[in-house]
Amino acid sequence: MEERSKERSSSRKNIYRISGIVLAVLIALLLPVICGFLESGAYYLNVINYIFVYTIASTGLNVMTGYSGQINLGGAAYFSVGAYAVVILCNAGVPTLLSVVLAMLVVAFFGFLTAVPAAKLKYHFLALATTAVGEVVNNLLTVSPGGITNDTHGMFVKALVLFGFKFKSDASLYYLLLIMTALCLLFTWAFLHSRTGRACVATRDSVDAAGSCGIDVRQYKIIATVVSCVMIGFAGFLFAYLNRYISPDTFAAGKSTMFMSMMMLGGSGTLFGPFLGAVLITLIMELLRGIQGSGPYMQLTYGFILLIEMMFMPQGVSGAISDYKYKKDRRRMEAAGGDGKDA
Repeated sequence: MEERSKERSSSRKNIYRISGIVLAVLIALLLPVICGFLESGAYYLNVINYIFVYTIASTGLNVMTGYSGQINLGGAAYFSVGAYAVVILCNAGVPTLLSVVLAMLVVAFFGFLTAVPAAKLKYHFLALATTAVGEVVNNLLTVSPGGITNDTHGMFVKALVLFGFKFKSDASLYYLLLIMTALCLLFTWAFLHSRTGRACVATRDSVDAAGSCGIDVRQYKIIATVVSCVMIGFAGFLFAYLNRYISPDTFAAGKSTMFMSMMMLGGSGTLFGPFLGAVLITLIMELLRGIQGSGPYMQLTYGFILLIEMMFMPQGVSGAISDYKYKKDRRRMEAAGGDGKDA
């Protein structure tokens, strides 16, 4: 009887899980249609598109910080390099797909240049180094060689064209960003379950233990940094075509702080943590944007959110949810007469 009840409980959980996934997929596919019936539907869809972009960027940061244990406070640098490289190449007449590939190679090379010396650093030294990288890149965008970035004037971005299709509406961009976000999460999952990903996690947990097991710590730190930079740079490319305008102010240090806040709030070292963080931070920022005179306090808000998160949810929202589920299962086991160890 007890085994049958366990099987029924397990089958019900599987049915609920599958039903939830199917419902989530249907809502995701029909969301532009649903927003079309709402009075401010275009605005809501635009906010959701930004959430997708920020999810990709914070997921990339999570690969380096959450899974490899390296602090990166210069994410805006790679974000801006990816955006500017694609836009400049497209404006020069290079096909879009080729521009994206070349731009990601540029980001990877730039990430490699910063990863090699940074792989020897840790703690606050690494944080200071990545912050310096962000400031250097932002200054180069402001006063660029030959004015290639149009300096402080910024650059207007034409509508994205892929395979002859022009992504000029938020609805068309929504499906592109939805697919890119899903692929990004799938790639992250595959990376973490690969030999390289497991080595990166081992390096994060204990550098000495990983080294004693024959893992080349420096090599895997560099790999994690390059992968992280490419993902952040790819998010920058998508951001440029979503925002339709880029300038050095767009990629100031506040973007790096925002990505770090999203990753930490959602739960670093978790697959869906960056997505949860992107949703929460974006909604908070949009609420603050509606308050007159709140602009100067955006950075203060990021700091306040991180402070609250470290005090009350050190593992982020994902960790808090996992702890709640564990305690709930433990209480249920104890109520059923068990000792709670199987929870």
